[in-house]
Amino acid sequence: MGAKIQGRFEGKLDTDSGRVRMPQQLVNRLRTLYAQCSEDTVTLGEYMISHSTTKSEQCLIIWPKVEWEATLEHLQGEDEIAGIFDTARKQIVRKFNNISRELDIDKTGRFTLPKNLIASVSLNKEIVFVGMGNRIEIWDKAYYDELQMTENDLDLDELLNPTKNNTTKEE
Repeated sequence: MGAKIQGRFEGKLDTDSGRVRMPQQLVNRLRTLYAQCSEDTVTLGEYMISHSTTKSEQCLIIWPKVEWEATLEHLQGEDEIAGIFDTARKQIVRKFNNISRELDIDKTGRFTLPKNLIASVSLNKEIVFVGMGNRIEIWDKAYYDELQMTENDLDLDELLNPTKNNTTKEE
């Protein structure tokens, strides 16, 4: 497994225009991992943006396009022809495609979030970027901080080993 995107970074959203500037540490990481060079320009690469597919996770997700394509390919499955007849798989792929769109990030890490995506996850001025390996989540800071307080009470051993802990509790 190669280098990944990780860490928590705070930022600001201009709620009127939807403009955001990504923290410099993330810009540097994206430049290292995904930069594209042509004869006269260097860009941070190509990106997609979507919102989370679960109601409990009110965040936007920035995907490097190569990671988004790999995830889409995984969702479609090994046998693309068989997938044509798999209703559940088609619904998942359709939803993933419907909630995703291209995102232009300039070389300094500035981009504009579509207003409908801002509204879909209730982003306010204070936001948090969270590196999640192959993607970056964008959360409303107050919501994320509250979520983290709740998650601090979770037992990671229970989450990682549900069958072990169910057996232990029954004994």
